[in-house]
Amino acid sequence: MILHVPRHIPLIVCLCCFAVILFMAFMPLRDDSTTLSMLRTALGGTSHNMPTIGKHENSELPPSRCLVIASTAEQDTSWVETELGNELGLSKRIYVVDNASSEFSVPLNKGHEAMVYLTHIIDEYDNLSEITLFLHAHQFSWHNNDLLDRDAAEMIRRLIPGYVMRNGYVNLRCHHEPGCPSHIFPHEPNPDPEHPEIAVMGLAWTEIFPGELVPTSLAQPCCAQMAVSRDAILALSRQRYVDLRNWLLQTPLSDGLSGRVFEYIWQYIWGHTYEYCPSQSVCYCDGYGVCFGGEEQYATYHTLRHITENMDTTLKMRILDEVPRSGGVAPRDTLLKSKESVERRLEAWKSSAIMRGTNPSHRALEAGRP
Repeated sequence: MILHVPRHIPLIVCLCCFAVILFMAFMPLRDDSTTLSMLRTALGGTSHNMPTIGKHENSELPPSRCLVIASTAEQDTSWVETELGNELGLSKRIYVVDNASSEFSVPLNKGHEAMVYLTHIIDEYDNLSEITLFLHAHQFSWHNNDLLDRDAAEMIRRLIPGYVMRNGYVNLRCHHEPGCPSHIFPHEPNPDPEHPEIAVMGLAWTEIFPGELVPTSLAQPCCAQMAVSRDAILALSRQRYVDLRNWLLQTPLSDGLSGRVFEYIWQYIWGHTYEYCPSQSVCYCDGYGVCFGGEEQYATYHTLRHITENMDTTLKMRILDEVPRSGGVAPRDTLLKSKESVERRLEAWKSSAIMRGTNPSHRALEAGRP
């Protein structure tokens, strides 16, 4: 029986070659002994820790931080203490929405994480930390930042306080999808049934922001995890937060749907904008100290990551195992070696970006600020 090579296999092999060419074109090695040392470490496969960025700059004391976690009784939040127990200047508040006897709870389990966030602000309004981080209960999740291993603990450790203090409000997710660009269209006559929040957003907006025009569109990266400065929170009165929570308590919308409404209005409450879709490369660089050198370099890195993921998917399908060797190297072996080579180089590139991000001037330059 003659086995035929699937038509997409040559394309995948070509993509491997294209990935290597792109990498070599966009990652010139600088004559920098520290960077080269890190690259050699990554290419050699030796484990290494990410260099950390100081929690303060210009010898000032770091801002106080409070981590607010929205959880249910069945969720494991032990990672908060295990991973972040030694974080300097970080207090923690783990709210359990379905256990009224827990140390930190809410008046009603409704509105998903929004009820927790608003309750914390109302209860701590006069004693807020300089920065409050609002997060979900899971340490690892698809919506956490990919370049930080989708690890909430790593995001918290690496988040640069100055980034939050300068902006007042920051969405902790750098990747735009889902949520950006324009995502919610309150005036849409035939809203997508897969996004029921679109159909209710117009009326909800008039109830939450009475007298204000309903925007034509709303957008920000999902999924309601953010960091907010004390000044930004205190720009609204405590009573305003009580009113916002009362809307959650009284609206006939379901738990999930009322929470979805808030997911796409936090950027307006604290950021004073309908659409919050900052540059992904600036978010990673100025926010977390992972600096590739600009939008183009970041986009190239991201594209190569996507190519290696496609390679991995193809390898798992085992289609290439059916291709006869004919005395040569099997396409599967070629693809596997190409994938491993590109992954090592990508890790080296990421290490270089992390080292670059330890320099405040590099972060400022990439963010286009003084």
